[in-house]
Amino acid sequence: MRVVLDTCILKLATFAADDNASALIYELARSGLIEAWVSPAILDEYADVLGDHPEFVAEIVESFPCAIR
Repeated sequence: MRVVLDTCILKLATFAADDNASALIYELARSGLIEAWVSPAILDEYADVLGDHPEFVAEIVESFPCAIR
């Protein structure tokens, strides 16, 4: 399954909680069970919205191998 993760999902994924559905979605993408597709514009938006989590943005860039760069 191919997906584009909205910044809302990724921002919510940064919150710690046992029942965090957004974190689960991110983990599915990170592990390759779903394919996360991004464009340069989306990567820029991720960096802007998640600027307070630069290590998370770097992980996103590394974890989404289907990214169009």
